[in-house]
Amino acid sequence: MKKLLYLAAALTVAALQSAVPASAQTLKSAYFLDNNQFAYRSNPSLMSDRSHLGVVLSNIWVSSESTLGMSDVLFPTASGLVTGFNPAISSEQFLGRLKPRSAFSVDVSENILSVNTRRYRSNGNFEVNMRVLADGNLPYDMFAFLKNGSSESAYNLAGLGFNAKVLAEVAYGTSFLIGDYVAVGFRLKGLFGLQNLTLTADKANLTVNRNMAEVDADATIRASGKYLKYQVNDGVLDLDSFDTNMAFWGPTGFGGALDLGVTVTPIENLSVSLAVMDMGAIYWKYNLVAKTAQTVTYTGTQDINPLSEDGTNGIRDEIDAQLEKLKKLRDFNVQNPENGLERLPFSANLGARYAFFDGILSVGALASFKHGVYVNTFDTRLGVTTTPIRWFSLSANAGVGTYGPVWGSALSFNIGPFHFHGGVDAMIGKYAKVYKGIAPIGKFGIASNFGLVISFGEWH
Repeated sequence: MKKLLYLAAALTVAALQSAVPASAQTLKSAYFLDNNQFAYRSNPSLMSDRSHLGVVLSNIWVSSESTLGMSDVLFPTASGLVTGFNPAISSEQFLGRLKPRSAFSVDVSENILSVNTRRYRSNGNFEVNMRVLADGNLPYDMFAFLKNGSSESAYNLAGLGFNAKVLAEVAYGTSFLIGDYVAVGFRLKGLFGLQNLTLTADKANLTVNRNMAEVDADATIRASGKYLKYQVNDGVLDLDSFDTNMAFWGPTGFGGALDLGVTVTPIENLSVSLAVMDMGAIYWKYNLVAKTAQTVTYTGTQDINPLSEDGTNGIRDEIDAQLEKLKKLRDFNVQNPENGLERLPFSANLGARYAFFDGILSVGALASFKHGVYVNTFDTRLGVTTTPIRWFSLSANAGVGTYGPVWGSALSFNIGPFHFHGGVDAMIGKYAKVYKGIAPIGKFGIASNFGLVISFGEWH
């Protein structure tokens, strides 16, 4: 079982390391900004103030979320900080903090090319992006097994899963006014899958006691990617052989997604907007599908004759035979390649803003929802923005969400033709000093975003 955990972690890390980060996410705090060149990412109906051109550094995004924090696995003792697996920490202390499942997600994005054209009553944009997404799920019984071992008899590790994928994206969007009070917009995205690595355990029952241990497992590894390398021996996947060969690469998955948005101005200075993003899926052609469906019983070595009938070392032979049983859990038998359709994590934003003093000050509210692979997240924020001059805007917000209280800030400014934007979304939770910095000790969600483009044309 540990081998499965190590493999899943290795596959996730390999996907993140072998990819060029990138794509179509946006900072929630940026919704409150004026002079936001990527406003259409929060809602396709929102229009940028000017036209722009961006290459490579135009928009970079990193997001990470986890329902498992350091305070769930680390405990202070008289002798120092220890993990929950330490004998000094009771099972009640450790396991009492954990949820039925602990999920995490990582989303890293980079804009390779961005072209935006702003006109009086319309806005158009074209982008080329790269994107890395990773999700994982760790069941409660995995921690219980590692903590309690044979002191309990049965564990259910079903639901254990990891997924990491790399996508390239080409997007085109447009927005326009209908009359004077309604703006609508959409973005069409073509998706090209470069890599997909997935490990799922549909069934993983573990029974242990002093006399025996039995594992009933049904797990699957799926891989799609031309530059993945691995070996197959007699129809069995060699788990230690995974590697990459960048000489061979190209799409092995194809799909699409749609963003839709609408903004209404019912009265002067008030705007209300609604958007749904990343509605779509990608069709993968898997070049590796390997499954294990094993029921293995390990009875130990307590009833063994010292010598076998021929006088050789019977203890050694019996131990080898017992260990061979356990090795069957590593036997992922390679299946015929198959294809599969996978939906994308989609999200939705509902917001409102009201401006005062000729737009110098504005207040707003935003509710956001994301439907993830293993966990869904939701938060609501109230924000205030100041735009003393049209080329500088600063915003701050606070609220509450799935991971606790949240806050965020963002800024946007022009210096000549150069337009910079940046900001952060985070939760307000317990933090601890770690060496020279600080780190969240509870469940958390954090995202950062920054970029630099060349802006031109009239202000609108």
